[in-house]
Amino acid sequence: MQQQQQQQQQQQQQQQQQQQQQQTRFVNNWFELDFYSFEVSQQLAAAAAPAAAAATTTLLEFVEAAAEEEEQQQQQQQQQQQQQQRQQQQQQQQQQHRPLVLQQQQQQQRQQQQQQQQQQHRPLVLQQQQQQQRQLLQQQQQKQQHTE
Repeated sequence: MQQQQQQQQQQQQQQQQQQQQQQTRFVNNWFELDFYSFEVSQQLAAAAAPAAAAATTTLLEFVEAAAEEEEQQQQQQQQQQQQQQRQQQQQQQQQQHRPLVLQQQQQQQRQQQQQQQQQQHRPLVLQQQQQQQRQLLQQQQQKQQHTE
């Protein structure tokens, strides 16, 4: 009886030892695995850092380039507008310094051009009549200018 009890106790002790060893192995394995995964994640982060930095730099460069391009376009538009304004001012100044006779002649030329464009849509007889009337008017105006 005592032998059986001793054997049972020994078996129980062995089982307990095996369980403890298994638990210890499990805990050790878990720590090793955790440490390994931590190391791997650090290595991955270190490997990915240059790529992430490069991507960020590229994005920043792209944004800066786009901003510079937009600024250049705005400057070009402003320059064009200023140039147009200067040209208009020059034309106005030139017109102010021209003698009245020249201005009248230019006005007549513009009217003639407009009338010619309108005449293209009118019958030939009407065009001839209007041309004669204009010539008469011009002759009268020239006579008036000479008399003045």
